[in-house]
Amino acid sequence: GNLVPQLWPSFSLPSCRLPEGCVDPLPIPVGYVKTADGWRCDKGYSGTVHVQCVLGDDTCQQLQPILTGCSLIRPCKMPPVDMCIFDLGACGDGSVPDGTNCTARCRLPYNGTVTTAYCPEGNTDPDQELIWTQPHCALVDCLDPLPIPPGYTKLLNGGWSCATGYTGVVDGCCQFNDICMPRLTLSGCYPIGPCAMPTPDRCQFDLNDCPTTPLGFTCSLRCQFPYDGVTTEANCSEGAGAPPESERSLKMPAPRCSSGTNDAVILPQQLYYTLPNCFCPDPFVTPEGYEKNGTVWQCAKGYAGDAELLCQDGDLCLPEPTLRGCFPLQQCKEPEVDPADRCRYDISDCVQYPPRAGETCIIRCKAPYEGTFGFAGCPADNTVFNRSSVWLENVAKPVCDLNCPDPSDVPFGFIYIMPDGYMKDAANNWMCAPGYAGTVTFACSFGPNCTLINEPAGCLPFALCNGMITTSAADNCSLDTSLCDGIGPGVSCNIHCRSPYVGPPGEAICPYNNTDPLQQVEWVFLPACYCPDTCQEQEGYLKIVEDPSIYFRRLFHLGAADAAGPFKCDDGWLGSPLLECRMGSECFDEVTLFGCDQIKPCIAPRLSRHMALPMDNSTDEPLPFQAEAEFAAANPSAVVPWLPRAQDVIPEHCMYDLSDCHEVDVGSACKVPLRDASLRTS
Repeated sequence: GNLVPQLWPSFSLPSCRLPEGCVDPLPIPVGYVKTADGWRCDKGYSGTVHVQCVLGDDTCQQLQPILTGCSLIRPCKMPPVDMCIFDLGACGDGSVPDGTNCTARCRLPYNGTVTTAYCPEGNTDPDQELIWTQPHCALVDCLDPLPIPPGYTKLLNGGWSCATGYTGVVDGCCQFNDICMPRLTLSGCYPIGPCAMPTPDRCQFDLNDCPTTPLGFTCSLRCQFPYDGVTTEANCSEGAGAPPESERSLKMPAPRCSSGTNDAVILPQQLYYTLPNCFCPDPFVTPEGYEKNGTVWQCAKGYAGDAELLCQDGDLCLPEPTLRGCFPLQQCKEPEVDPADRCRYDISDCVQYPPRAGETCIIRCKAPYEGTFGFAGCPADNTVFNRSSVWLENVAKPVCDLNCPDPSDVPFGFIYIMPDGYMKDAANNWMCAPGYAGTVTFACSFGPNCTLINEPAGCLPFALCNGMITTSAADNCSLDTSLCDGIGPGVSCNIHCRSPYVGPPGEAICPYNNTDPLQQVEWVFLPACYCPDTCQEQEGYLKIVEDPSIYFRRLFHLGAADAAGPFKCDDGWLGSPLLECRMGSECFDEVTLFGCDQIKPCIAPRLSRHMALPMDNSTDEPLPFQAEAEFAAANPSAVVPWLPRAQDVIPEHCMYDLSDCHEVDVGSACKVPLRDASLRTS
């Protein structure tokens, strides 16, 4: 049912083999021999013979067989051994035949077990070493070092220890030379040195006996003069952790030296000591100012401070016991007074009787001050020379008020000269002299050394007033204050209306008893100044019949001008007429009319910047171009309203005829025709 072309059929290969036995190879290979039992290795060879029958690749004919499996028998090589320890002399010099045994021993000075070495029978490996087990060899002897190094001594048991004057842990090993001759090498012993010294207070303790004390010896620790105390002993001994003596010697035999070196073991050593209990003894002679209370030194009467017995001052060692800290009590001088209060306080009691330590002095108020008194004191433990007394903290300072005396109270035999501006009345009371005004007081001040300077004060000479200074623009233009300049106290003056203002004057007065030269006069009553209607009719203005009562209204308006005025704008003029005697801060010399402007016709529009500006008949100047005209406007530069423009490129001033619009009255219109019909197509 196969439908696949060229498909391999399913099959299983047969199990094929050559018939037993092959033709013998000719010639027979070296190392092989055929016997009645078959092939075997020849003498001097070893192995298992394998015969491989071979067919030719192309002919499938049987060829000569191939023999394998036999190798040449070889001797074993000597293993690498330390010839100074092991003796393999019984095994030969260089090699051992296969199947041969030999004895392995320890070489002197080593001693130990004996083992057997052998080469495997039929060995075919050219690199095969002799198979053996190393004997257990121990070094039993080693020649003494020659010469014996310093610091070492040999013991009766053959071991080694550190010699006298040396210490340490002996270490040693046997060093073999080129001919395997062992000789002992020693290390670990070093000269005995002193213990490290402590560093106590050099002024108090004397350790001079110990710096050279070697290990195992003692030294004395004393008190350094002038300190006193019982001497103690110090011992230079090995410190904790030092091995016992039995572990410090080298027991023989020593091991063989290795390639590395061992560091010497330094034994710890320490100075074991207890410092003496040193104390500073009493001085040989007790100095003044000190006394002993039992075992404690204190300051004697008349002295203060903290008594201290010293044998050293910091790092400075004193040559003998010394008492310090007590000083004689000192009296204080007067207290320090602030310069501002030196004339206020009387410290004469403290100056005359300086307070001793623990005492006080009285501080009073110094005349002409009056009040309480206080105290200043000297500290009870004061030892400072010329120290200032201090105010007592729990006592208030004196409260002193100045009571300035009557300067006319002079000592008997003196006459007081009354200063200008002052006098006394019949009752001997102070008052200001004629031409002066004020309230009499007494002014006290102090000169050098608190010298009292006492003078009357408060009376000042009469002074002329400084007139009246106007501050508003209305007053500057309407008031004449010249009559009030330089008038004396109690003098009055009239203040008139300044032309062109008119009205009743006012009155001012210089205050009575005035002593201030900057004082201005004061109003008694104000003037009623107003701007009068003295103007005559002028162009644009028309005078109307005036109300007879206007004068009285202006009089009682106290200077206010009547804005309505007796004028109105004439025909052809517009505005609100005003009578003014000033404009802002500018004062006028005569009454002036303002507010009416002439109504003027509009001008023709300027259609192009190429047109000449129209001239104003009154000024002969070109008028500026303005916006459209305003109804009833009096602006001569206004223009007529704008007209629609022709949609062409002809300049407008060439297209339109404005001759009818030269002057257009207010509220009127003008015609603007085209200049020429031919321009319509040009």
